[in-house]
Amino acid sequence: MNRTALVVVLVAFALAAAPLLAGLTVAQGPGGQGGHGGHGQGQGGMDNRTKGNHSKMMGFHGMRDQADKDARALQNLTPEKQRQGFEKAERSNLFSRFNESNGTVTGRFVTFGHPSVGHLTNFQVNDSGQSVPLFQNVRVEGLGNAQARITGSVWRELGPNAGLAVHNNPTAQIHLNGDQNFTGRLTLEVAGNEVSLPAANATQVRDNGYTVTLANAHFHVVPHGNATLEATGRTIIVTLRGGDGVSVGYHPRSAKLFADTLHDLNKAVARGKAGAVATVVNVDGTPLQDVQSYGVEVSTRAIQNNGASFVVSSDNPSGKVVVLNLDTSVVNVTNVTNLRIRLDGMDVPQLPASAPKPFEAIINATTAQAKAVTVPGQGTQIWVYVPSFSDHTLTVQSTEGTTGGPNNGGNNTGGNETGGSGMPGFEAVFVILAAAAAVLAVKKRRA
Repeated sequence: MNRTALVVVLVAFALAAAPLLAGLTVAQGPGGQGGHGGHGQGQGGMDNRTKGNHSKMMGFHGMRDQADKDARALQNLTPEKQRQGFEKAERSNLFSRFNESNGTVTGRFVTFGHPSVGHLTNFQVNDSGQSVPLFQNVRVEGLGNAQARITGSVWRELGPNAGLAVHNNPTAQIHLNGDQNFTGRLTLEVAGNEVSLPAANATQVRDNGYTVTLANAHFHVVPHGNATLEATGRTIIVTLRGGDGVSVGYHPRSAKLFADTLHDLNKAVARGKAGAVATVVNVDGTPLQDVQSYGVEVSTRAIQNNGASFVVSSDNPSGKVVVLNLDTSVVNVTNVTNLRIRLDGMDVPQLPASAPKPFEAIINATTAQAKAVTVPGQGTQIWVYVPSFSDHTLTVQSTEGTTGGPNNGGNNTGGNETGGSGMPGFEAVFVILAAAAAVLAVKKRRA
């Protein structure tokens, strides 16, 4: 075969192989996991993980492990990039940085005092510029020798068997989770003498959580596991034992990306189907995230070409719902039907716009399903049901355009962790063409 014919053959092979190589590259996940596992555990799975009573462990362990992931991710941003990222998240009404001084924790959305372990005072929410007092006191019994720390937008107090977390976002989420050895109580003393708490209906609380209406707003208390709730006067007491948890969330009047689906999220939490809520902004190709973990951990791997990839992981094999709140700097899409959502390289079908109660359908799903909505000025929210867990790669890509830019998916420099390239198949083309050039050079020397 002459040299011209050889080049033609190699180029043709490269172009034919590019789509296949791209698919293989995208499908690869951590721990040797590939697309062969479909929407189940795939390869790798849980073989090297510590098993046990997952229903009794994962809430607290997920919270603790997520704290470590968040700290590592934050280290990938310089102080100046962190400042830019939190400003961007704040402008989009998504989340903001916490600061602490002399026992007072302050943020754009949440402010509270922290006089001692397990005790928060004067807990207030900033909603559309208005300060809304929620709790005069928040007390947790059973944290033990807990240590408080701030990681970006999340304040956490982690003890040996339980953890308390507060998120500086429009819903002012409070989480308390314990492991199988934890026994404790969360006591909420609602601010305002005029408050009269409704009776706590056990069935309603178990399925949807407990709602308290204030003068101009309302909040939800959602026990999960076998936690029990009682309300008397202005005091709400949630008793937890053996792996139970409880979440408290304010329902914002603005921030539609959170507000419009908060009741559905409460159902998922109450019924044990919530895995995580990850809110992400793009800082010049590096992600900044706020993650509420209900047992599933989330790491944003790469942001590029108007799309992003994530690793979602859990030691609990049970199927869970993962919610992604993506700023327009991560994914900018006008029609959610132009989103391609994949789990371990396999397309995840989106529920049609005409589907009744679509988010409840995601909660009750048994196979991989997705539902996405957009909110102008905030971004896109995507619900994905993952039928079983180990480590999975979740990718979201807009097909409306793949050019970079500060408001259209960032630049093409990739993310803060190892992730697939935006065009992996074409990198393979260049490799093959380089090999062809090498072959020709050898043949020329021999000639």
